[in-house]
Amino acid sequence: MDFQQAREPGMVDYFRDDAWRNEEVGFGRTFVLAGTKRGEPPVLGYYTLAMARIIAEDFPESMRGEFPFSRIPVACLEKVARDDRVPKEKRLGALLIGDALRRVLRVSRDIACFGVMLYAKNKGLEAYYGRYGFEVLARKPNKTNTSQLMFLSLAAVRANMPAR
Repeated sequence: MDFQQAREPGMVDYFRDDAWRNEEVGFGRTFVLAGTKRGEPPVLGYYTLAMARIIAEDFPESMRGEFPFSRIPVACLEKVARDDRVPKEKRLGALLIGDALRRVLRVSRDIACFGVMLYAKNKGLEAYYGRYGFEVLARKPNKTNTSQLMFLSLAAVRANMPAR
């Protein structure tokens, strides 16, 4: 496995040690963008999708009136990672996030899913995901999870996703 990411070494460990195990037991699906050109790393980037639930209290009050249940079904976008050898200018993150959102839209035709959640590990990532429409939810980072919960509704995805 040749994937490098010095910024977040845990992403290398996850890809090497946990992604396949999660795949086998059905806890998550990891999608890989493979390098195909000469000189590219074999794995340009990857992300993992899983199903999850968010408690209604984490949403703004303006949205809560829509919810018939206290736990809201969502897709969880995890472990979005780009190999360090791929220049930022290639906008690989946008490609991976776009692919993930298209997959969630497809699945939502058959499985209940109100939107996509993710955890931003720092303010920089919070701003980055905010550019794609993800909004900060009420659940704040704490000692056991220092990341910020963010959410993007499928209605927003549908409205902004180019038709294919």
